[in-house]
Amino acid sequence: MEQFGREELGLLERLARATERNADASENLIKLAEEERNVQIEAPPPFCPSCSRIDPVINMEQSGEGTLSDFVMRVLCKACNTEFFAIPENWVCVMSPVDVRTVLSEKGGENGSVNIS
Repeated sequence: MEQFGREELGLLERLARATERNADASENLIKLAEEERNVQIEAPPPFCPSCSRIDPVINMEQSGEGTLSDFVMRVLCKACNTEFFAIPENWVCVMSPVDVRTVLSEKGGENGSVNIS
């Protein structure tokens, strides 16, 4: 068996430490990636793309048919009188007008303008 000199042993020790650090760093990156996967990003508030008013009063006069996931609203912003399209990204589906009001009040909405038949 061949004997290593001091210089070779020093290099091997440094290599072993670097390998251990690399393994630790890889484990930390895996943990970070798993944590990021569990982060929920909230949707931005609804706003008019013309006047930038957040949660503007709108008018919507239309009907149509299609899947819920492809639902798009053509609306008129009452603040700037501009028509634009709104695409809901997050859905909360409930069974009654009472549930609608509860959900809206919990998220700080409703503003007294909910029109539910």
